[in-house]
Amino acid sequence: MIKKFLTKLQAKPYETRVKILWGTVIVIGILLIMFWVSDLKGTIKGIDTSNLVDLNPSDQNTVLTKTPFAAVERVELSGTLMKIYFNFTNSSDDILNVSKLNDVSLNINDTSLTPQKMTDRQNAQFVQKVLSHSQSFGILTFEAAAAKTATLTFDQMFFEKAASDILQQKLELDLEQLTKSEKIRN
Repeated sequence: MIKKFLTKLQAKPYETRVKILWGTVIVIGILLIMFWVSDLKGTIKGIDTSNLVDLNPSDQNTVLTKTPFAAVERVELSGTLMKIYFNFTNSSDDILNVSKLNDVSLNINDTSLTPQKMTDRQNAQFVQKVLSHSQSFGILTFEAAAAKTATLTFDQMFFEKAASDILQQKLELDLEQLTKSEKIRN
C-alpha cells in the first residue's frame, strides 16, 4: 500500500510533489502547535494562583538558627541609653551576612525596640559580612528601658552560598547579670 502510494507520488510532476510536501509540513506543524497549547493550558490550570505574589517572603524561609553566631558580652546603662556589647562568631566555611539595623530588635516587656545605631568597638559602622572562621565585635545602642530580662533578635541573616535560607537568632538576656559583667576588650 505504501509502495503503491510512493510510486504514484513519484509519477506526479515536481511542483505537485513540493506542494504536497509543504502541505504535510504545515499540517504537522499545526498539530504540534495545538498539542503544545493544550499541554500549556494543562500546566497553567495546575498552578496554585492563590499565592503567586508573596508580599512577606521573610516569614516563608526564616529558620531559627541552632548555631549561636551572636553572643552578648555586656550591657551598659548610661543616662537615656543602653549599650549592648555583642560579637558574631562565624566558624563555618561560608561568609555570614549579618542583620541590618532595621532587622535587629530588643523585646522588653512586650515592647519592641529598634537600635539607634550598630557600631564596632571603635565606633565605626558595624560590618555587614563576617568572614569564615572569624569574629567581629560590636555595640548596639538602644533607648534605656527598665527591665530584668529582654530578648535580642537578629533577623534576616544568611550565608553567601545559601542566600535563600534566611536565618534568625534570638538571645535571652538577663540584663541585671550582664550589667555586672567585667569590662570587655575593644
